[in-house]
Amino acid sequence: MIYQTHNSIGNRYYQNIVYDNFNFVLHVHKFPEIIFVMEGEVQINVAGEVQTAQKGDFAIVLGNLPHSYRTLNSSKVWVSVFSSDFISGCERLKTEYSTCSVFKCDDITRAFLIKMLVENHNVSYLELKAALYTAMSQYEKNAVFKRRSSDSGAMDKILIYIADNFSSPITMSDMAKALGYEAHYLSRKFNALFNCGFSSFINKYRVDAAKEMLLRQSMPINTVAACCGFGSVRNFNRVFKAKTDLTPRQFIKLS
Repeated sequence: MIYQTHNSIGNRYYQNIVYDNFNFVLHVHKFPEIIFVMEGEVQINVAGEVQTAQKGDFAIVLGNLPHSYRTLNSSKVWVSVFSSDFISGCERLKTEYSTCSVFKCDDITRAFLIKMLVENHNVSYLELKAALYTAMSQYEKNAVFKRRSSDSGAMDKILIYIADNFSSPITMSDMAKALGYEAHYLSRKFNALFNCGFSSFINKYRVDAAKEMLLRQSMPINTVAACCGFGSVRNFNRVFKAKTDLTPRQFIKLS
């Protein structure tokens, strides 16, 4: 399973793209995701629950739920990932999710969501909040709620801990102690959940956070290195290049 750090960091984060013949392997990220099927049909697997979304259907995948997509014959799909601050009032969805990710809307609601989300490229923050709350209300209306699994609970704890502490030196032992797990058990659990070791994951998380700061906040490289938990600019440059094949300065110039 792939963990997408770039879809897990920041506030007021909103990205969307249209895919032809949409297929994506099993992956997970912190932020929720909404899709709209413009043409064809797509099979969606969310935490082991498989559904088919057809032309005109929406689907929402909540944060930290493993999911994948497979096109049946052909498809054209609009996909958006957005940070949780857009729907900050939806407290129930932190501990539960719906086994029915796919939902239909009445004509008026569907037209509103298409206009505000799919077709509008200059939508304001408040307009986005209104549209996304509308989508979430439709998701909840069709929901068959289920408690998140223990694996999901462990993943949430791990990701929250890393998000709160990645700017400081941390180890697997530190995290295990903070979360109340035995270190060897948590290490095995971590490898099973994220399909990589702790050090590799932390380095990728820090690099992705650094990319966000370099692009969106125009911060000096030495400040970014410190904010993202790299002990020195030299170490920052080394790890950044290992993960991206670019130095931070090259990344800025090409972006």
